[in-house]
Amino acid sequence: MHLNVVSLAKKKVGFLFIDKSSGLIVSTEGSIPKWISKEEGDAETYFSDYRDFDGTKVPTRIMLESNGKVIFGIAIQELEFLDKVDDEVFAKP
Repeated sequence: MHLNVVSLAKKKVGFLFIDKSSGLIVSTEGSIPKWISKEEGDAETYFSDYRDFDGTKVPTRIMLESNGKVIFGIAIQELEFLDKVDDEVFAKP
């Protein structure tokens, strides 16, 4: 299954591809901004190896590709959800 993602300004942003049986996001397609890559262009992000952390399914491998090249990939080994985040963390300097 895929969802067409549209911004609030009614501009097409990209697609989300969701596994029908699990309901988990498998990949996304959209554009990549220059601050991530040297060139703007199309990009795909892949999510895999979902694990359960405190009852929440989280992808432990995420890979971003653009123009057939891997831009970056991450592997999550540990994840801890905080019960509360101090408002000071988001205070303006």
